[in-house]
Amino acid sequence: RRYIHTAHGWSRTGSSSPNDAISSAGRGEKVHHAEVGEEGKVVKSLMSQLCEKFYSKFWMPGTGGGMSIRIGTGTTEDPYTVFSTPSGIQKEDMVGDDVFELDMDQNVVVPPSTPGLSLSSMTNLWFVVYKLRPSTMCVIHTHSMNAQLVT
Repeated sequence: RRYIHTAHGWSRTGSSSPNDAISSAGRGEKVHHAEVGEEGKVVKSLMSQLCEKFYSKFWMPGTGGGMSIRIGTGTTEDPYTVFSTPSGIQKEDMVGDDVFELDMDQNVVVPPSTPGLSLSSMTNLWFVVYKLRPSTMCVIHTHSMNAQLVT
């Protein structure tokens, strides 16, 4: 359940063990794909990797925190797509298929495959950031001890 296979690798980050499947989708380059939806699949995989990594660093403990990533250029040919982590799920156990895919009007384009998941309560705020700061492509919400001490 913890793995999603894409043409570019697996969604799990490795621990230097030769038995770990390590994704090659997290290198920051544009994913060139032939299959429709492949880029979205890679983004969802990356989000599950990041959530697991953030959990291991105590930045997203349990169900606390979340993130969204926006792809596209905002043009008619390449409209923005936003991916959002769900609410109420252990972020370290989240898989890419648990991520919501939305358009810029906050309509769910592709729901998560796990039934009963709901959008993060931060989703509305993320869209305000995306609209007010057009260059923003990712928003991370954390409940880390450092973030709590700052506030």
